[in-house]
Amino acid sequence: MSFLRSALRSPARNVQCAFAARAQSTSATAAVMEPVISALEQADRTILPSAPKANPINFTGFKPASFARHLKPHDFVRNDKPPRPYKKRPYLGPSATESKRRDVFYQLNIDPLHEATNSHLMSRFVSEMGKIQSRAETGLTWKNQRRMGKAIRRAKMMGIIPALSKRALSHFGLDLTGATSMPRL
Repeated sequence: MSFLRSALRSPARNVQCAFAARAQSTSATAAVMEPVISALEQADRTILPSAPKANPINFTGFKPASFARHLKPHDFVRNDKPPRPYKKRPYLGPSATESKRRDVFYQLNIDPLHEATNSHLMSRFVSEMGKIQSRAETGLTWKNQRRMGKAIRRAKMMGIIPALSKRALSHFGLDLTGATSMPRL
């Protein structure tokens, strides 16, 4: 009985092979098998055309795969992706010509490293938390921004400006730059 069920599920070609193998094993005659095979072929012709045909999977947007080449992971990526949006460059400060107009050190031809002992000047280029301000905030040229950073680091190591705050240090009424805030005795 299970043999007939599997034969009914398979197409007629497979049924003929299955029945031929079964007939040889049970030594059944071809005359007995002929009407069964023809009935199954007739049923196969009437049932199969009405059955819905499976549509092939539509892989639109993928690269076609050929058997002559190896597939790479990029071959499975869709081609119809929208282009990435334009990334805006981070603001790094003014242009070279604008920074030359705004940079006091450049205009007066002063080296910021020579001003490392001027605590008031150094504190103007430091944030409230003691960090060196960016070039976008200071408006210095690239060269003077690097030299100002080096001067600030030197001033912090010498103790001229505090490492973690902005205020300028003074000692006994004397500013470390040499200017007096009290009259001398």
